[in-house]
Parts: sequence; C-alpha cells; structure tokens
Amino acid sequence: MVIEYRTRVLDPTNSLARSYIRSLSSEYDLCVTNTHPNDTSYLGAPTSEYLSHLIQYRLPAGVVIHHMIPTDISLAPGKVNVGVVTPKTTTIPPGWVMPCNQLDLIITPNTGLEIVILDLCISII
Repeated sequence: MVIEYRTRVLDPTNSLARSYIRSLSSEYDLCVTNTHPNDTSYLGAPTSEYLSHLIQYRLPAGVVIHHMIPTDISLAPGKVNVGVVTPKTTTIPPGWVMPCNQLDLIITPNTGLEIVILDLCISII
C-alpha cells in the first residue's frame, strides 16, 4: 500500500509529523507532500536528506494522511482521507467540525481530545 503524507514536514516545530513519517516509512511505501514548499528551515538537519527523498518520491497513493489544521485540508477524491488532529487545547474550534466530518478517519494522540471529538459527532476510529 502506498501512503501520501501531507504536512509542513520541513517546519522545525513539526517533530510529531516527522516521527509518524519515520514510523510509517518502515512499513509502507510512503511519499510526502510538503504543504508549505517555500519553508526550507529544516533542510540543514540530519534527517533532511531522507525527508527530501520522500518529498521527491511519487507513486499513486490509496491513502492520504492530512497532518494540518482541518480547515486547510483538501480532500483527495477516491482515496482514503485520514486526518491527524492535534490542537493545542482540549477543544475543537467550530470551523473544524465540518472538515473533520469529511474525513474517513481521524487520529489524535490525546485521549481527552478523542472524547471532545466524539461529543461533537465527528467520526473517529
């Protein structure tokens, strides 16, 4: 299975996304779309060559993981769309409800946030 991971991969503060990418790439064919291509601030880091390879690697993906603010998500038609939702608080902004409901699956690393998402009738597995 090929997975496309969409995120600000070169943002120095986005270590969670890079951890997910590292884990996924050991099990799946993975390509990465840097959602902010002008952001090159992480390119001097030790893993930047590895990330650059994944950014340039292109195969048709059946699954797209969106690791970004839900209002910035552009769904990939005909693919399984997964959202990684990691707000800085334990609440979900009202503008996030509709984009989250359009996803096939939501991943959140926070159990408290999982309860908030379920209370808002957002689908979560």
